[in-house]
Amino acid sequence: MGVCSMNRKWGKMIVATLCLGLFALALACVLQPISWSPDGRWIALTRWTGDNDSASDTKKGSGLWIVSPKPIERRRLFVTSGTILSGPTWRQDSKAICVVELPEEKTTGPTVLWSVPLDGKPREIIRLPATREETGGAVFSSPAIAPDGKQIAFLRDKSSVVIATSDGKVQRVIEGGEQGTPSWSPDGRWLVVAGGSEQEPGVRFYDTKSSEIITLDVRYRTMVWLPDGKRFVVLKKTTSEGPEKLSVAVVEGITSRREIASFELGASFEEIGGPLVPSPKGDALFCSRGEKGEQPPAICKLDLRDGKSQVVYEAPGPVVAWSVSPDGRALAFRESAIGKDSGGDSFVGVLDLRGTTDPVYLAIDDKQWAEVIKAYTDELKKVEAGKLTPSQEKTTRRAIAQVERFLAAFRRDFPQSPLLPQAAAAIKETRAALKEAGITPAPGGATTQW
Repeated sequence: MGVCSMNRKWGKMIVATLCLGLFALALACVLQPISWSPDGRWIALTRWTGDNDSASDTKKGSGLWIVSPKPIERRRLFVTSGTILSGPTWRQDSKAICVVELPEEKTTGPTVLWSVPLDGKPREIIRLPATREETGGAVFSSPAIAPDGKQIAFLRDKSSVVIATSDGKVQRVIEGGEQGTPSWSPDGRWLVVAGGSEQEPGVRFYDTKSSEIITLDVRYRTMVWLPDGKRFVVLKKTTSEGPEKLSVAVVEGITSRREIASFELGASFEEIGGPLVPSPKGDALFCSRGEKGEQPPAICKLDLRDGKSQVVYEAPGPVVAWSVSPDGRALAFRESAIGKDSGGDSFVGVLDLRGTTDPVYLAIDDKQWAEVIKAYTDELKKVEAGKLTPSQEKTTRRAIAQVERFLAAFRRDFPQSPLLPQAAAAIKETRAALKEAGITPAPGGATTQW
């Protein structure tokens, strides 16, 4: 599945939620990809480990995890020290995951493509020497495995894409400009890279047979293939001056392209980040809407037949839709903890697309849940009486109700954790502080609408 590069305007902004600080690091964490296994059993994710202090740009390493919403399980498969893992991408048999090991920003080191089995030792596919280029957006990219499994494309750094065989031989290096996540056409002929900048083409098609390069003009910012392999969806800038407006276009063909549908997105979609995620039938698209004014971040569903959109999930902090389950029944997303001391840590949510029940929230361990709850409660305790608008008060009430759902997930998965009583006590103190400020927390209920 193709993944789009984040909207640069959203990537630069410092999101503010509940009139409190939410730092750009939180956005970076939710932009780390997650991926559903082809058999629907597991969700794979990478996560920074070690020092997650938001005041520091340096991380101590990265880990590859798999989690399952039903039955609820979690396993760590791979961990690095002093480097960052980008990815993950599943092999078609669901038995192994490909990730790319990259040097941290402001450091130098080799780039390594790994195959990590669910059972067994990780295998190094290829190791490339250090370059002078910065890692850049490669951190938020995923390797792309060709449909026949014989080739793998991945970002080496911010400006070069490597195409290698599955046994580790470099076939081609595509260089120049800002590169985005690569994706293969369903027939394996075309490799597409969606990246670029405001002045450079954002979508490039590379013909692996003839080496021909076809570029879409700078209006097109990102793309994703639809399941039939004949059509793709692009995010298109529709204004050249004044406030940027975006539309979604459905395009058929590559060498002879034609737009068969186009839908202008409303003002609420001025900020879009993360990937464009098509439904398995190709009749709908999931995307992430950024914050605007008092409008919270959200995951939206766009009907590609009539252009109508609906919010399927809202959150107090950055949230990014990443992967639809193979059967089309659930959507996996990353949501960030709020607060300047959270380190921008993000957890996984799994939303049932058939109903209105709460998502299943998953953390990789009890420490992560403790940190998320502490980040929320520390910020909510700062709320002062009479300082919030009615809309902000409503969001605050919903936020404490949501953090109680996180506590329920904590109890469900780690009932014997020594960190659990402290988390429960923090929520109790927060409720008391809000009550003293004249804000009565909302009762439990669906968190999909704020």
